[in-house]
Amino acid sequence: MDYGYALFLIAGFAFIGAGMKYVDAAFDEGTVGKKSAYIVAALCGVLMGALIGMDAYAAMVLLSIILGVAVTGKIDAPAFVVGALAALAMPALFSSQVTLYTLPVAVLVLGAVIDELGNDLADSGRVKNGLFALFFRYRLTMEVFMAGLALAGFFPVVYLLALVSLDAGYHAMTYYSASLSAARARQGRGN
Repeated sequence: MDYGYALFLIAGFAFIGAGMKYVDAAFDEGTVGKKSAYIVAALCGVLMGALIGMDAYAAMVLLSIILGVAVTGKIDAPAFVVGALAALAMPALFSSQVTLYTLPVAVLVLGAVIDELGNDLADSGRVKNGLFALFFRYRLTMEVFMAGLALAGFFPVVYLLALVSLDAGYHAMTYYSASLSAARARQGRGN
């Protein structure tokens, strides 16, 4: 794999992660606009779909994320539906077919499901152990499973870095949304 594609992959996954949180911020937190969330969701869906259609490793990671959030009922905003449909429709535009392997996809879907359920428990304060709460707050199960799959030779390490960048983009947007919310609260108290 050339360095240019590796950088594109890492940056693309970071954009997807930030975009997923942007949609959350619009529909769950109201810190950004819903109209722009549809645009961001569509862009993320097109990028995900293009990667799914041309890169088997990226396809396994991204489809696992989509399946994990679908199974846990986290595709709960109309913009998420737009993004997921775009991601699933885009591969049809590519003439080459990618090969998916059941074991890595199953492991990553399991990791995504554990992350979503664990995150809900951590956010509600039901995870009492501080280390586990931190682990689930940052949804690290899929990354740990991905590291194991990379060590076992199922994935090149760059795809682990791409997954980490997806989570970094998600968390960066989380902090940005929180800063917008805090700024609005300060502004409201100042009036």
